Amino acid sequence: MSTSQNGAHAGWHQKSALFAIGLLPLLMAIMPWDLAGSLTPFSAAVRGFSFQVSFFHIVCLTIALAAGLSIFSEWRTLPKLSRMAIYGLLGISIWTCLAVAPDKARAIIGILQIALLILFFLAFRYMVRLWGSRFVSANWSALGIGVLLYLGLWAATLAYRWPPVDDWAGVAVPGMANVRSVGFLSLAAFCSGAALAVNSQSRSHVVLAFILLTVGAWGSALWTGSRGAAVAMTVVAMVVIALAKGSRLRISGLIFGSLVAAILLVYPIPYGSPDYGLGNFFWGSQSNDPDSFSSGRTTIWKATFEMAKVHPIFGLGLDQFQFNGPEISRGVKQPHNWPLQILFSSGLAGVLLVPIALIPLVNWKTSVLLDRKNLPSILCLTGMLVFAGYDAPGYYLYPLTLVAIALASVSPPPARDRSG
Repeated sequence: MSTSQNGAHAGWHQKSALFAIGLLPLLMAIMPWDLAGSLTPFSAAVRGFSFQVSFFHIVCLTIALAAGLSIFSEWRTLPKLSRMAIYGLLGISIWTCLAVAPDKARAIIGILQIALLILFFLAFRYMVRLWGSRFVSANWSALGIGVLLYLGLWAATLAYRWPPVDDWAGVAVPGMANVRSVGFLSLAAFCSGAALAVNSQSRSHVVLAFILLTVGAWGSALWTGSRGAAVAMTVVAMVVIALAKGSRLRISGLIFGSLVAAILLVYPIPYGSPDYGLGNFFWGSQSNDPDSFSSGRTTIWKATFEMAKVHPIFGLGLDQFQFNGPEISRGVKQPHNWPLQILFSSGLAGVLLVPIALIPLVNWKTSVLLDRKNLPSILCLTGMLVFAGYDAPGYYLYPLTLVAIALASVSPPPARDRSG
């Protein structure tokens, strides 16, 4: 095959991957077929288990395989400590599924989806090494544009069948189990917009960055009343301003200006529920009671910690919290705290192994962490780490996919002498 033909195939693979990444939020909305405002058992299952995202993982894995990925070769290039820890976590998940998990079907689905997420990470890491920094930059722009497409679809469906049928449970929120899950999209748009602003090379880049920050990030968080996403974005804003040497004043002005613009944009728009909007965002948390301020989270955290003591070493198994967790949180999918989620699911062994698996996946060289092409990945990891302290990024597959993308983008290069 000629060089030009190889280049054409490489271009097709890269464009296909970026196209899939940009369409992921729309896929999350359309695949459950719940845009008419009614939940069928199929749509409820697809949304509840995030099967749309697993389908996206399969698509990207297929593209990477077509581009030349060898799964076993890519796996062997990972740091040995990470591989050993991942083996351990999968072993714990399988053992708890067989021995202690009350709902084995959910545990099996969880194991398969985590395994597929790991394969997606390997596929995306291969694509980053194959196509370089331009692919990484284009990927984050595609992610941000995908959020705007999702919000446009949501706005159109809301306008068509206003008022929403179900405001809080999420029937009116395409593809989401809960309106607060839109906060994951808000954070993705913020990372995309902030990085684009820092690395902007043209006026059109600045305009797109402003739209992403105003509509995709602040606007979606303010309209839905998602304080959690806004807190994470505020932390990310401080990080990006600190890292934007030589342009801190411009970036600060752009971020603050987009926030003001978002408030002015959101204020006159009608809300789908009293739980939405600026009122809930700014005044819904006014209370001297920590549990009320945290929307009941502190009580759930205490109950989860106590229940985790029943199976302290290896936990109760993946995805057992909703129907087998504390009585006070029965029906809630996770405890709104990633360390507690790991403790409940995989015990103290999981709490130990997760950081051992993840930390070596980051290239900790200062030259890499401060490289502006890696800025969106650093912002994403920072924001998700903050967000996971009080919400669900550690449970749902979309934010976990963003973490996998970010980790793959800043992963250390493979060492020649590593073996499996």
